[in-house]
Amino acid sequence: MTKSSTTENDSDFPLMGQMIKVHIGPLKDNQDEAGPASESLWATLVGPEHARLENVPAYYARYALGDIVALDVVNDQVWLGDVKERSGHSVLILDLTASSVTPWIKAKLDLLRALGCLFEHGYRQIAVDVPSTEQQKPALQIAEQGEIEGLWHVSKGYWHA
Repeated sequence: MTKSSTTENDSDFPLMGQMIKVHIGPLKDNQDEAGPASESLWATLVGPEHARLENVPAYYARYALGDIVALDVVNDQVWLGDVKERSGHSVLILDLTASSVTPWIKAKLDLLRALGCLFEHGYRQIAVDVPSTEQQKPALQIAEQGEIEGLWHVSKGYWHA
């Protein structure tokens, strides 16, 4: 399942639009990155060998929500390959200092939500989808203010330039 681009026959692909579970991890990404051995995301097939990511990746900084990616099959599992088309989205990672979402954390997340940001929650971590470059600066300012207030530690995942 590795091709350099979609083909003219992609519209004839019978599984077009089907959601599948895809994996990212050391087999398909930078082995020096911190995080779990692999991460799985939902993706929508947009061709026989390409899919659009439907989740915010939390651990692997090569990808963002909405990216079109090549697919590889390894040991009967579908793994993400190279990004074929960027969505324009960026990712912020918030590592919470508390074990649960406090009213102060919720208030900051509400500010991010007002910018159009979406979230994926993990244990003591929130991956934030920043939908466009126009929202990058205000989203980063909110995230950095939360870090100053001791709510979380912030880092950038994939950051669209």
